[in-house]
Amino acid sequence: LDTPQLPGASGTAVGFPEMLILLNGFTMKELDPLLDRIRTLKETRQALKAMVTEHNRSWTILHLRNVLYQEMMDLKKQQEKAR
Repeated sequence: LDTPQLPGASGTAVGFPEMLILLNGFTMKELDPLLDRIRTLKETRQALKAMVTEHNRSWTILHLRNVLYQEMMDLKKQQEKAR
């Protein structure tokens, strides 16, 4: 991944420079209004967000953060190209 390495990448506890919201156990009916609310709050609008899935369940939180960060950077690049 093309993301900056954070202190503590060896697996020790680390604080991320951005907020990460990890959701687990919600139904789609519960999830839609929750995500709408998260998007409207100033404090959480820019947070990295993820659902726990079978695919990512075994990832470390650092790996998940790095994947989300890379996806966010890729999206920003695409949006800049579209302008």
